[in-house]
Amino acid sequence: MREVEIRKINPGWFKLGHPPTAGAFKKGHLVLDGTRKKISIANKGRKPWTFGKHLSEETKKKISSANKGRPSFWKGKKLPAEVKEKLRKSHLGRKLSEKTKIKLSLSRVGEPSGMLGKYLSEETKRKMSEIHKKIGAPWLRGRELSDETRKKIGLANLENKNSLGYKHSLGTRVKMSLSKRGDKCHLWKGGRESLKENMRKCFKYRQWRSDVFKRDGFICQLCGAKKIYLEADHFPKRFFSILDEYTITNLEQALNCEKLWDINNGRTLCKKCHNKTKMGNPKLWQQKNIFGTKQSRF
Repeated sequence: MREVEIRKINPGWFKLGHPPTAGAFKKGHLVLDGTRKKISIANKGRKPWTFGKHLSEETKKKISSANKGRPSFWKGKKLPAEVKEKLRKSHLGRKLSEKTKIKLSLSRVGEPSGMLGKYLSEETKRKMSEIHKKIGAPWLRGRELSDETRKKIGLANLENKNSLGYKHSLGTRVKMSLSKRGDKCHLWKGGRESLKENMRKCFKYRQWRSDVFKRDGFICQLCGAKKIYLEADHFPKRFFSILDEYTITNLEQALNCEKLWDINNGRTLCKKCHNKTKMGNPKLWQQKNIFGTKQSRF
């Protein structure tokens, strides 16, 4: 719309120095870029007429009932990238006052979260994961938490059941333990540990252990220590490797397996050396000439 046309609508605006409002124009009319800039400059530093005013509950209800069933103005619309960038820059460095923060917090007390009942799609999750892997969490990027903030987070997490330092009740701990026992545990290997314990209690194991000790003269075969607590180790064939090879699942099958009780597949070790050779030890492969070559998992 040209300036001449605007003057025809209400020439008093220009005499008073006030720019025309959007409501003065007819629907469908476009405001030129030059006019928009003038309006923007004229309104800079001025507070809107609604500043400090609040709608009554009755007015809010009327507006709500009038808008019911109407599609949102922004439905199906997207802001252009240029506008998004301007909005982003305009909000940089803004900080809410403590009073405003308290108001926002109180206004949401008792209300369900905006994400309640909603789920992110797998595609959205994948995109978020890729972004966070590249740049880290966007809300912490380039920021360092102050000691005061760290203390606040720590105090807030004390009531969190998943945080460090929280202690579950005895009843809860028993329930958690029972829910992960036996074949419910992700490390379940078909009852091997219980089989191992049963084998150690039987006479045949005690006899094999004694024969290995006598053959080695009650001396540790790695460090040469003697007159200390000793243990018998299945070597060179590992204990669990034998169970896998002969598919041993119970005590009866174990007692009938000759390889398990062969003293040539055993050696005497002190507790310290035996712990170094156990699977899962992080220093296992750093020991020199324990196995000669790298062994398999079992």
